[in-house]
Amino acid sequence: MIKPSSFLRFTAIVSLCFASNAFAEERVQFNRDVRPILSDTCFHCHGPDEKERKGGLRLDVRAEALKPAKSGATALVPGKPEQSEIINRILSNDAEEVMPPNKLHKNLTASQKEILRNWVAQGAEYQGHWAFIKPVRSEPPLHTPNPIDGFLRAKLREAGLNPAPEASRETLIRRVTLDLTGLP
Repeated sequence: MIKPSSFLRFTAIVSLCFASNAFAEERVQFNRDVRPILSDTCFHCHGPDEKERKGGLRLDVRAEALKPAKSGATALVPGKPEQSEIINRILSNDAEEVMPPNKLHKNLTASQKEILRNWVAQGAEYQGHWAFIKPVRSEPPLHTPNPIDGFLRAKLREAGLNPAPEASRETLIRRVTLDLTGLP
């Protein structure tokens, strides 16, 4: 059974983590950020279906995306968005050149274009599907009786905060009662 004080610390730290991540600039992740965009707007013409594939370009497999297409242009040049044809096409103002084509009515938003540009600039790394990636056990950064507290205390230190003092038994029973019954 989880002690109420541990649970409260955990929820406080999780809240802090989400708040700090909102302001920190993160690395673009293929599965989280890029795959949904490509799947919705690009894979119909540049995906796994060989019969539907256009221009000899396949974007769902990294090795294929790095090869030159029928036009001779390379869709992805990791670390060089200005040399990557995919970025040139999504940023193009030419109706004949822009991707995805206007006739598909799947226009990319400015933020989606920026995500793709950042992804290519960061190396255009692909990830396997999350269901096939073996979980990795993390060692707690600090040794505490409860391993979760080690992660929480490390995040608190990182944020320059100190843990709250342990609550009295009366306070804990009041909190538990409120959580369980909704009544003080």
